[in-house]
Amino acid sequence: MELPFEGIPTVPPRKDRAHMVFFCGGCRYRVTAAPAWSVGRVKQALWAGGISRSNKPPERRATPGLQRWEDLALIYAGQVLDDNDKPMAEYHVPPGCQCLIAIERAKLESGKPDPDSAYWN
Repeated sequence: MELPFEGIPTVPPRKDRAHMVFFCGGCRYRVTAAPAWSVGRVKQALWAGGISRSNKPPERRATPGLQRWEDLALIYAGQVLDDNDKPMAEYHVPPGCQCLIAIERAKLESGKPDPDSAYWN
């Protein structure tokens, strides 16, 4: 490992800059995406990548669930990426970002934690 900053170990640079990683419902989703892509295009890539599988069975959920890609909300650095036409770069998402959140928009707008969340423990 290189020690570029006065001999102090640092986090190595990302090697995979072609993919982004999203966490949703306790699962990790890795999709091909770039900061130049629009938020809507990334949501569509997540949908095609199988994020709809994060739905719980209808009898166990308090919200409608993910029915289409428009039901997704993306979060980066505490900021909701809410404009589907804006590029990810305008929200300062770096290439190869591995710390994004995808959540059902209905859960986000309700303001209540998920019934299965550790919040209730």
